[in-house]
Amino acid sequence: MEKVFSYYRVSSKKQEENGASLEAQQKDNDRFAKANNLSIVKEFKEVHSASKASKRPEFNLMLKELSKRRDVTGIIFHDVDRGARSFSDWGRINELVDGGYKIFLSRSNTTLNSRGSRLTADVQMVMATDYIRNMTQEIKKGQFEKIQQGLMVVGMPPIGYINTEKAGVKKVDPVRGPLIREAFQLYATGKYSLKTLAEIMYQKGLRNLSDKKIEGSKFGYILNNKTYLGIILYKGHAYTGKHEPLTTPKTFEKVKQILSGKFTPCKNQTKYLFPHIILCGYCGHRLRDMTAKKKYHYYYCRHCRKTNVPEKTVEKQILDQVNKIKFDSDQVNEMIKIARALKTSDKLALDEKKQNYELNISKTKAQLDKLIEMNLEGNITEDIFKQKNEKLILKIRDLEDQLKQVDAPDDDGMERVERLAKLLADPLEAYRVANSENKPKLIEKMMSSIKFVDKKLQFEWQTPFHLLVEIKKTPFDEGVLHCALVRSRT
Repeated sequence: MEKVFSYYRVSSKKQEENGASLEAQQKDNDRFAKANNLSIVKEFKEVHSASKASKRPEFNLMLKELSKRRDVTGIIFHDVDRGARSFSDWGRINELVDGGYKIFLSRSNTTLNSRGSRLTADVQMVMATDYIRNMTQEIKKGQFEKIQQGLMVVGMPPIGYINTEKAGVKKVDPVRGPLIREAFQLYATGKYSLKTLAEIMYQKGLRNLSDKKIEGSKFGYILNNKTYLGIILYKGHAYTGKHEPLTTPKTFEKVKQILSGKFTPCKNQTKYLFPHIILCGYCGHRLRDMTAKKKYHYYYCRHCRKTNVPEKTVEKQILDQVNKIKFDSDQVNEMIKIARALKTSDKLALDEKKQNYELNISKTKAQLDKLIEMNLEGNITEDIFKQKNEKLILKIRDLEDQLKQVDAPDDDGMERVERLAKLLADPLEAYRVANSENKPKLIEKMMSSIKFVDKKLQFEWQTPFHLLVEIKKTPFDEGVLHCALVRSRT
């Protein structure tokens, strides 16, 4: 009785779980062996596509073991397409026949050891190879159609998204998604390295798909991934995705600048109160900060050298001016009352603003459709198409993000007015409780062109503070106050 190997294969895990295909092949091979007085000494089961030999470890193992065993004279396959679907593998099987091994096909009850049967099998092999090519082409065509519809159908979704029941439709991961969004926001501040960001996000609970820490180098890939902008990239082309973006175009661009080294945050170790915002009253250059005797802070001009003023003097004179715009509680309440009345009148303006954004989005989408049509007709080069295509998609995303801001339930203008009212109730207290980072920001919002001449302060009030200063000089006028509050929201 001749000894043989038995080989049977399915293309996917799904086929294996169904069980019928593998079991049917095994039964046919066993039946064929008994009918032809063959002894199966070993079985090889494969759950891989036959289109590429590198993906068939069991097939390769079987051929390797066959070369070592002198007692095995052949192999039983279920059919031609179960043994090979590539000409390279079929060539290896034919080499076995030429080398004296017997190759059996249980389904058709034939062998490949005669000229006629080999010719028939060769024809079947050509048909099997063509089937693979056609199936690959149809799969790619289907993928491309879904990508054009804005679906992610190639590969695993990036961290922050998860699959849904519908193929290609992804939704934001309720755990990782908000953390990815926060990672973009944190890195856009320019205060963190990738390594530091990775550690912070790990402490906040962000993990990769293997539930492990995302290293700093991996964060570089995440922050460069345009999928988080709501864009799908496929073969160098950009497509508008249906998934929810996890960052905005402005934030993504800022992150891109930081990653490329085009943005360098100021890293002043000494905490000065007014760094880089005070000008020399003689030459107009910005005053530089310095420390004398390791504890006294000064601002000086390195150009004309005529200005040298202690920080305490700067702070005292600025706060003396700030105290001039303090309003009493009744006046502050009146401001809030006017601001809330303004909120009602804002609705019409917001509706108009919303319509403008929607119109711009429609126009940009029309431009994108026209660009795609030009590309299909061959009226534009591939490089120009890729550049303009991505630019238009980013513009659409930016407009959609601005439209969301218009639709946001919180009125940013109203919040600014209320913050202004609280500030005017006691500006010195607002300055006192601000941290060292926010103190200069607060002053910059109130004053501009801050200069020192002979250690005397010169400046201009920012809008709307110059109007509020005028109100303080005259009897309380609701009309002027109304105008000032309108200015404060813009």
